[in-house]
Amino acid sequence: MKHYIEGHKCIENGSMALTLTGKEARVLLCDYAIIHAKWSGSGVSGTIKFEVSLSTKTNEIDWYELESEAYTVSSDTGDVELNLKDLCHGLLRAKYVPIAGTGTINIKMNAKSIGG
Repeated sequence: MKHYIEGHKCIENGSMALTLTGKEARVLLCDYAIIHAKWSGSGVSGTIKFEVSLSTKTNEIDWYELESEAYTVSSDTGDVELNLKDLCHGLLRAKYVPIAGTGTINIKMNAKSIGG
């Protein structure tokens, strides 16, 4: 049985002047995730990051950053699609860390398994 997550809203209408931590997704049975980030603003720069936890158990969640998957935002308006492969994690969430500027960002995710 294939598993999937469709249209998960990680960050919705987030203020790019603030550090934003997105809504977590349970990706335990998923192998791949596609993330679409779209933003607009003025003087915008910052970093889109991803954090994962190996556990899905509430008392054992320990978030850490996927350092190789960060994306630098450096334009007033834009969008990007990011592909995360070989997921072996329990939970995944997006994070936006501002450097300068103001604006709005939306980040959505789809995820799926490739096995039967």
